[in-house]
Amino acid sequence: MLDKALNNLLTYITTDTLNFSVYFALGTIYDRMANDSTLSDTNKLQAFNDAITAYTKTLSLNPDHFDAYYNLGALYVNKAAIIDLEANKLPLEETTLFDKLKMEANSYLIQAAPYLEKAIQMQPNDLNTLQTLRQIYSRTKQTEKLKEVNEKINAITR
Repeated sequence: MLDKALNNLLTYITTDTLNFSVYFALGTIYDRMANDSTLSDTNKLQAFNDAITAYTKTLSLNPDHFDAYYNLGALYVNKAAIIDLEANKLPLEETTLFDKLKMEANSYLIQAAPYLEKAIQMQPNDLNTLQTLRQIYSRTKQTEKLKEVNEKINAITR
């Protein structure tokens, strides 16, 4: 099913290269593929990179597309989560590899932050985005930003 939708969208953009909605749809398909456990690691990595390209193209055509910012940030956060799972499966004596994987995961969180920050500028009360930013700031020890986002969350949830 995804293959057919993907092929249709890829065919469509050859005739309409300025339709941001098509690029966004491509991004969502690649995004799903990047997290598809039935695909090989190579195919998942290619889908991850293709999702980044598609979401970035969406934003170049429509810089006010909240969902593209959010999804692009979430793509990086999900990549970090997969690496965290891998790290957490390691035996206790594998501290060097554990630390390396945690640093890699944090690098993806840092890449996610600007997209989610832009999304929250567009929709300041989006609780999902704020909570994700809270996790990023906490993990990456950005205390001032963490304090700010916690205040926003508290103001919304009171």
